[in-house]
Amino acid sequence: MIPLLLLWLRAAGLVGQAVAVGGTIFALVVLRAAPGRHVPHALGWTLGLAATGATVAALAQGGLLAALAATLGDGESGWPTAALLASSVGAGALVRLAAALAVLFGALALHRTPASRMRAALLVGAAVALSVTGTFASHAMGRLDGRAWLLAVTALHQVAAGAWVGGLVCAALLAVRA
Repeated sequence: MIPLLLLWLRAAGLVGQAVAVGGTIFALVVLRAAPGRHVPHALGWTLGLAATGATVAALAQGGLLAALAATLGDGESGWPTAALLASSVGAGALVRLAAALAVLFGALALHRTPASRMRAALLVGAAVALSVTGTFASHAMGRLDGRAWLLAVTALHQVAAGAWVGGLVCAALLAVRA
């Protein structure tokens, strides 16, 4: 039962990541350059969607940590939370959780002041960090030879796929709303 739960939580985290990254890129690249009086409303809505994606990614990552701790526990002595968080898997999960929260709060902050270049740059950095931390749980991390190259390509792939898929989600939802 736990492996299936881990699979679904991982999938939910990737969906949330794609919406967060795609929403960020769509808001800052497409909508900021678009003319029209509806752009400020669409920009705020898209940043809200990016914040929602980051929330899904954070909740999925927290659920993954809890499921792993429950799997590793023996029932009598409780969950080995300290040992899990001290491992590379736990540390990577915490960094990913922090990146998701940074996207969440960055999108909300930019929503309040959409003209801020500093907040926009911080949001882009957090979105890229969210994608890069996704490589900590990828197949490339398990390799012994050529790991650095594979991690770099996987990180680039996750950023690009998130921008593409998440951007399509934003475009489709904005088209439906119009």
